[in-house]
Amino acid sequence: MRLFQRLCQAVGSNLKHDDRVFCVGTTCMPRLTERATGKLIPLPGAAGIAALLAISSPAQFGLGGKNVRDLSVRRVQETEQVDVDWPGLNAVLAEVAHKLPIGPTLRLEARLHKVLTYSPGDHFDSFHADSKRDPAHFCSLAVDCGTGAHCEGGEVEFSQQDGKFRAEKAGDWCCWFAAQPHRVRPVIRGHRVVALFNVLAHEECNAQRSTSAGVDDEVTRLLAAPELAAELKSRDVSRVGFLLRHRYSLDGEREPPAWQLRGRDRALYQVAKATGLPVELATCELCFEYFESDARDPDIDPDVLSRVRIARRVTDPDEYDSLCNDAGLDEESRWGYSDEAVEVPGPLRHVAGTRQLSEGDASRLHETTWDCDEEKRPVIWPFRDVAWACDAREAERVDCAGEVGFGGPMWGNEAVFEMFWYQHTVMLVDVWTRDPGCVAPFAEDLYVRDPFEAPASRRLWPANVANMCYGSAEKVTQKRTLAVACCKDNFIQETKCETLIVDPNRSGAPIQS
Repeated sequence: MRLFQRLCQAVGSNLKHDDRVFCVGTTCMPRLTERATGKLIPLPGAAGIAALLAISSPAQFGLGGKNVRDLSVRRVQETEQVDVDWPGLNAVLAEVAHKLPIGPTLRLEARLHKVLTYSPGDHFDSFHADSKRDPAHFCSLAVDCGTGAHCEGGEVEFSQQDGKFRAEKAGDWCCWFAAQPHRVRPVIRGHRVVALFNVLAHEECNAQRSTSAGVDDEVTRLLAAPELAAELKSRDVSRVGFLLRHRYSLDGEREPPAWQLRGRDRALYQVAKATGLPVELATCELCFEYFESDARDPDIDPDVLSRVRIARRVTDPDEYDSLCNDAGLDEESRWGYSDEAVEVPGPLRHVAGTRQLSEGDASRLHETTWDCDEEKRPVIWPFRDVAWACDAREAERVDCAGEVGFGGPMWGNEAVFEMFWYQHTVMLVDVWTRDPGCVAPFAEDLYVRDPFEAPASRRLWPANVANMCYGSAEKVTQKRTLAVACCKDNFIQETKCETLIVDPNRSGAPIQS
């Protein structure tokens, strides 16, 4: 895979990109009036704060598909009964379009969402994204309404770039991608009043499209090279897969709209399109396996990443069992214990990529869906026919950049249906064309070399590889975890089950028990 490795290196080092997640500036101060009376709300000053609080109510937030009001998580007063006159808004949108890494064909529009009033102790001190209020909702824009110089605390902090925004004076503004996790730190002194706008992006059909900005000639050449197609064909793989760095919303469509792509993801998409090869965007789930060492201090040392599966979908085990029961499959048949192929229940055929699972495919699914401690694990469905042009460490970084809370993603305004949640996304490029009647193999998992220096000739793996559970409450982020094992004396053991010896050259296929 000489050329494929060069492609991976070129994507990592040569691809030009800008991954800024927010931008800031300053302009004139907005003017606030009560919508019902047209009366001016004087800010800064106690009279203006009192007028705002009189027409405001405690803010809620979204948790998964539910709306929640919990002052320990979010405490701030909000109102929609205010009109905001901001003469500098159009100039700000033009500046945002220039500063943020978005497509050149997008036209930005701002719509007032709410006016928020933070008093001492108020906060939204949990990382969250902003749920989409419109299919075109792309960014969020906050502007200080005259209280910045009189307030301490209340900074907007982002989970990437160690970046934060604090308004120092009236008219200071900050704009960020709605999918970008952020939080509002507690106000220590004074009050902070901000007008919050939803920024919508509209793709201009008649705008001149850029075909060269951000495109790296070497990456394009390697991706389109006949030698790469020959290398992949020798491995019976026809597609190259790229894990995108940001999360995107399907908006009810089959795949994320390309206009949403930003930064490095947009540059990578341009590279792929420049080859003339078929390109597909697809949502995915990242599933992790971690090791624990008995020598580690659980209060200091983190779990050690061992492998990652980029999954096409993760389904509830009860759903799989129920569908198998409906299809009349016994326990042995549904997990490949018999010598016969497993008939895939109809509703899951688009996920499985076939009507029948081979014995090997069924065994691999069962290996990663073991029932342990009476807790059933979800079924982790790999993609088919993909060579992933990334490594496990990159997948871990991408997942950490999109932190979500327990119980589902946390939203800064209201809950939304799951079809509108931001999801991890991959880009798939067809390098050569496979016979439509041929069933392609499952994609390989991404492995990390054992950090405890286990002998390279004997890589050991727990039998319940890829068990899936949510991270412990002590962890900041919620992850799908494949399995947790213990490492003692260069020998990886799973305390509740047997250990499998795995051929290090075959990416996880058990060869001996």
